[in-house]
Amino acid sequence: MSLKAFLEHLRTIYGCNTPNLMFREELEGLDMIELKDAMSGFQISNMTILNTVTSDSFSKALDFYTSPKRMILAVNRRDFPFSEFNSGFKGKQFEIVKVMEYPLEQLQLFRSVISKYIEIDCLFCNPWMFNLVLKDWINGEGSAWRDHLEALYLRFNKSHLPDNYEEVIIDGIEFQRESLQKQPYDVPHFDDNEFWELSNEMHARFGIRRVTDGKKATVILDSFKNSFYFKLIIGH
Repeated sequence: MSLKAFLEHLRTIYGCNTPNLMFREELEGLDMIELKDAMSGFQISNMTILNTVTSDSFSKALDFYTSPKRMILAVNRRDFPFSEFNSGFKGKQFEIVKVMEYPLEQLQLFRSVISKYIEIDCLFCNPWMFNLVLKDWINGEGSAWRDHLEALYLRFNKSHLPDNYEEVIIDGIEFQRESLQKQPYDVPHFDDNEFWELSNEMHARFGIRRVTDGKKATVILDSFKNSFYFKLIIGH
C-alpha cells in the first residue's frame, strides 16, 4: 500500500481532514515530495518542528501549508544552527508562531518570523534584548515582521531577572506610563491563548508609538508564580 493510500485509509476511518504535522530530525530522510503528494487531500494549518537541524527540510515542510499557518518550534538545544534555520522561513506569513525553550540570549530568529502573534519561551533573560526589539519596532522601516506583528509575548524565569530590568528595557525610548490595570485588549483573541491570561502581579505598563506612522503599542511587564512576562500589544 502506498503512503497516499494509507493516509486516505486513515482519513476514512477517523474522518480527519485537518491533521497536524510534526517533523523531527529523525524524519529528515523522508522524500518530502512524496509526502506532500500523499497529504494533498488534507488541509494543513498546524505544524510542529522538533529539533530540525537544516533549513532545507524546514523550507520544504512550510510548503505543506494550505490554510492559515500556525507553527510550534521546539528548539531545546544550544547548538542549534540558527543562521541556517532562519533562511528556512522564506518570508512565509503566519497567524501564530510559538517557540519553546529558546536557547540563546539574543533573538536571532526574530526578524525572520512574520506572524500576527509570536510567543517565545526564553531560557535566558536579557532585558537589553527586549530594548532592542522595542527600538526596532519604533524606528524600523520596511520590516515585514514589524508591519505584520499584532502581539509579542516572551516568557522566562523570574529568578533570572536583574534588579534594573525596567530601566534597561525602556532605556533610550520615549514612553508614557499607564495605569496598572488590565484592559480587554491585553489578551489577543485567538485559540490557545491561555498563557496571555496568566498574571497575578503587573509590574509596569507604558505606551509607545512608532516614528513612521504614529501607531500606538502597549508594553506590559507582569508575572505569574515563578514566570515573568514581557508583552507588546500593538494597534489597540
